[in-house]
Amino acid sequence: ITPFSLLLLLWWSAVSSFLLCAGAKVTIDVATVNWVASKDFSVDMGLNQIGEYIQTWEMQHGWSHSLLFLSSTEEEQHTFHHYRARFSTTTSRRPIQETASVYFVAVVSKVNPQTLPVEVHFVVESNRLVHTAGSTRFREKWLADVIEITFF
Repeated sequence: ITPFSLLLLLWWSAVSSFLLCAGAKVTIDVATVNWVASKDFSVDMGLNQIGEYIQTWEMQHGWSHSLLFLSSTEEEQHTFHHYRARFSTTTSRRPIQETASVYFVAVVSKVNPQTLPVEVHFVVESNRLVHTAGSTRFREKWLADVIEITFF
């Protein structure tokens, strides 16, 4: 088990338990995509859907990104597919491109019904907070902060 996969599982377990115990219903109006069912998931499908999801983010013009599949990790109850989106922007103030990465994981359950959609989570480089795609409104400032930190 990778450290990232373990962190993700522990976080998701804690959040789910808290919300169930509190009887809370959290609703955030954010753009997302209709994630593919687990039975239909493939590495390429994940790449395409994460690309579609990134397109829903409200960002200023000038940002470009590349998206890359990194690896898959098989666990007893889940398969984790890891991706990286690398963002960059060039300005007159900074003609040399600095980059900021966002790491995604598509979680395919081996125990839940295969008709359920995959779960997609992401972490912004140098941050620890794990976001759930479709539940978190992406902030362009997160990328700018990473670039600002790495530039100096």
